[in-house]
Amino acid sequence: MKTVKERLEANIWKYYLFVAFRYCTFFFMPIIVLFFQEQGLSIVQIMILQSVYAISIVIFEVPTGAIADIIGRKKTTGLGALFVAFAVVQYIFAQDFMGFIVADIFYAMGFALTSGADVALIYDSLKSLGKEKMFTKIRGRANAIGFFAAAFASISSGWLYSIDIRIPLMVSIVPLLFAMVVAYTMYEPKRVLGVVTFRNALGLMADGVRYTATHVKLRWIIIYASGFLAFSRAGFWLYQPFLVSVGVEIVYFGIIFAGINLFVSAGSNWAHLIEERLGEKNSLILISTCMVLSFVFFSFESVLFGIVAIVLGQLAFGFSTPVISDYINRHVSSKNRATVLSVSSLSKNIAIAIVLPFVGFLVEAYSLSDAFLMSAGILFIINIVFYIMRKLI
Repeated sequence: MKTVKERLEANIWKYYLFVAFRYCTFFFMPIIVLFFQEQGLSIVQIMILQSVYAISIVIFEVPTGAIADIIGRKKTTGLGALFVAFAVVQYIFAQDFMGFIVADIFYAMGFALTSGADVALIYDSLKSLGKEKMFTKIRGRANAIGFFAAAFASISSGWLYSIDIRIPLMVSIVPLLFAMVVAYTMYEPKRVLGVVTFRNALGLMADGVRYTATHVKLRWIIIYASGFLAFSRAGFWLYQPFLVSVGVEIVYFGIIFAGINLFVSAGSNWAHLIEERLGEKNSLILISTCMVLSFVFFSFESVLFGIVAIVLGQLAFGFSTPVISDYINRHVSSKNRATVLSVSSLSKNIAIAIVLPFVGFLVEAYSLSDAFLMSAGILFIINIVFYIMRKLI
């Protein structure tokens, strides 16, 4: 019989394994925009799909965060992986725009169940071990492992897509089922929390919202992260149209996205070292500055500048995830952690729901290059505002 300490320590490597399997779902991401376009969707419709996904998460996020506080983080995390598997199956069989909307709703439910719960579980595990200061390092390492797994998994996706456009989706289902199994083997750390039922779930959610609203530092970090992530996500969904526009063959997309994931992995793995040197405020400014430069380089419509843009954007994204998560966790008690992390994700997805259709409109109304340049300008303004307000956080 293992001791509680041994079970808590085992959560760390199980968390790494869970993230690796979950990120293998990205197997189909190098070709997903092309897949949607093959099904007759325009760029605006693809961005609207992401908006529907984001709105669905807004609807599901805080309730599922409360569910994690009620039934436990490991059960919620495993259930989330199962819902994502259902979503991928729906993608495979969808025949029209509405079919993809249904798939995105399933995907949103799965992501909402996992979001916050897995992070809260590992943070509370570390806190129980007296090692919460290692969170940024472990979170960064987990993301590095995840994106390395995604890189390895995505290498052949372009080639498989050229054989049959649905094969990459089919292959993605298997690791999701493994992720679910790993989640259910994790040990649930004890928390300082009274008896919780669905009757007081609304109270838990309200506490999380109030906690966020009344903490100035926490509020500004969440607002900043929301703006950055929204434009980062918009850029990601334009990578594939950009590569097509500069003449890159589809068969190489998997290899290119493998490289992208390796840069995200590097950004995540180095996050704790960079953050220790720069500090909280300068780290946040560095993240959005890299994204601004990334969009500017994309606007040049060149393969070389495009590679530089992808590297900058993905390094910033990989760096941002563990750093921002750590900053939020520092200001949240264990009792409200899963719910507040879900509130943070809710805020980000509201921004995504607004920004992505707007960027999609810019692409179709003007051009891909102009859309990147205008997005860079908007993100630059957000960065300046944050710099001015930095004394508040």
